[in-house]
Amino acid sequence: MSGANAKYVSARGNLAGYPLQANTEYPPGTWESFCLESQGYDVFAIWSRTTGKYVSVRANVTNYPLRANADFVGPWERFTIQYSGDGTTSYLSLATGKFVSAKMNLSNYPLQANADEIGTWEKFWTADE
Repeated sequence: MSGANAKYVSARGNLAGYPLQANTEYPPGTWESFCLESQGYDVFAIWSRTTGKYVSVRANVTNYPLRANADFVGPWERFTIQYSGDGTTSYLSLATGKFVSAKMNLSNYPLQANADEIGTWEKFWTADE
């Protein structure tokens, strides 16, 4: 869930290639369910339960939104997690060297790994199952 707008990040499994967006109200469903898979050395991949694919950054494309469309974990699907004292987490893309951001000041803005530092838009709440 985005720390900026208290909405859940969704993969919208019914729309092929849909970018991740923090736009879903409570209660979350399958589209808003993700798993963190350890890749070792404090590196994680994010797997979407609805698409059965990994969240990818596509670092070679400027302003590319995050999408859950990768079949396997490569350089574009690796993240480290930063934990904040307020209980939120932030995700640093190893492909871009930037934080995942929800940019809530822009309407229908998809998540992108393009923030240099952690602010409100780069903080997310996670829930354990």
